[in-house]
Amino acid sequence: MAAVSLKEDLASGTGLPVPTALIGRSGKKVYIANRPAYQGSDGYDPHLQDMIAEAVPFACHVMERQVPASVEPLHLFYIDPKESLDFNVTRLVGFLRSLCGTKRTWLPLSSSHTMMMHTLLLSLPQLVGLDLSSLTLMHIGDNGQHPGLELLARNHGMGYCFHALY
Repeated sequence: MAAVSLKEDLASGTGLPVPTALIGRSGKKVYIANRPAYQGSDGYDPHLQDMIAEAVPFACHVMERQVPASVEPLHLFYIDPKESLDFNVTRLVGFLRSLCGTKRTWLPLSSSHTMMMHTLLLSLPQLVGLDLSSLTLMHIGDNGQHPGLELLARNHGMGYCFHALY
């Protein structure tokens, strides 16, 4: 697979298709936005590959249990802790604006819980006035973040689903 430039990723808004080699044979369409600048020989940072490979099976399982969401594509958004908070916020706002009005499930991925929470907290107020009710925020990870993320999603009209990792 050829590496894809960040300009192409940004232009696509909702991200680029994730290769089957990373997501398995779930049959689910999975897209990723905001990939890091560093990319391995196959176009993906090895750390990001691991996060995708670990999260997608759980995400597909959660989506299969929710009948309305089972046919939707899954959109991953990588919150890069190596980039500035402003950079991640700007990219997430653009990503969510691109998804606005579509029935989609999105899953933020980050190796930094702090960066993820701050990015979400600063992004969502910029989207006030947009109809986010067709979106579902999915969180797979730390149970400690579940209440805050659920409140954040619900306060902005989004659905919310969660799977704990221990």
